[in-house]
Amino acid sequence: WSSLEGDGGELIAMNPNGTILASYHGKDIIFFDATTLERTGTISFDEDISAMKFNPNGSLLAVNKRSTVHLKESIRLIDVNQMQVLESSVQADDSFRNIAWSVDGTILAAQGYDGDVEQYRIPSLTLKNTLQEVHVVDVTCFDYRLDGQYILTGDEAGRWAVWDLQGQRQG
Repeated sequence: WSSLEGDGGELIAMNPNGTILASYHGKDIIFFDATTLERTGTISFDEDISAMKFNPNGSLLAVNKRSTVHLKESIRLIDVNQMQVLESSVQADDSFRNIAWSVDGTILAAQGYDGDVEQYRIPSLTLKNTLQEVHVVDVTCFDYRLDGQYILTGDEAGRWAVWDLQGQRQG
């Protein structure tokens, strides 16, 4: 709890150096100083958030939120230093709970609507490539290898694949 009267949160994300905690409460993402637990900012969305994750240097927070009939977007980026939502957006699978950043923070991976994993360029969120035709059931996890050269995807059937950053399956 951030205080004795704090409301329960639904999701949390910690920046890489452990100084900022983002917590999702209803329609608000509240940012806290991780040392003092004081609120440092709030960003509100009208739609529910299903995932959020800081980029490797902690300057951006990616969120996956529900899209609507009128608002065809789910991935949004928040500039943490300016406490503002960037203009770029893209529609991914808005119920998926995983987002992965490349090691250098230039690519964001999210699940697309067809069960494939899509990689987007940062900060424009334009499609870089799609990791496709391997998973025939829902993808449950994906992440970049620590050296930044590959991304691993896995599905609920236990099938996994390794991809290079150009979207080519390896092996």
